[in-house]
Amino acid sequence: MRGEFDSRYPEPPAQRDTEVTLTPTMLIFIFVGLLMLCGLCFGLGFASGRHTGAGLLAAATPSSAGAAGVDSVQPKPPANMQASATRRPLQPASRI
Repeated sequence: MRGEFDSRYPEPPAQRDTEVTLTPTMLIFIFVGLLMLCGLCFGLGFASGRHTGAGLLAAATPSSAGAAGVDSVQPKPPANMQASATRRPLQPASRI
């Protein structure tokens, strides 16, 4: 019976299997390559963010023409002063 199937369906040609072996040297090259790629992305993001932040900071600072309105701004009270003004004394729990 086996001979009958062999004649109809010939065996596919033998495929050559290959194994990928990562040596310590290849792992170091992969690590250094990924490190350089991450460093490049960080550097580009840092550079673009630094240039963007300079424009925003200049827009946020008051100009010399608006300096007259700065005196009318009152300073914020300290945090410990706000907390004591809003804190209520604790009431003892009532028994039921």
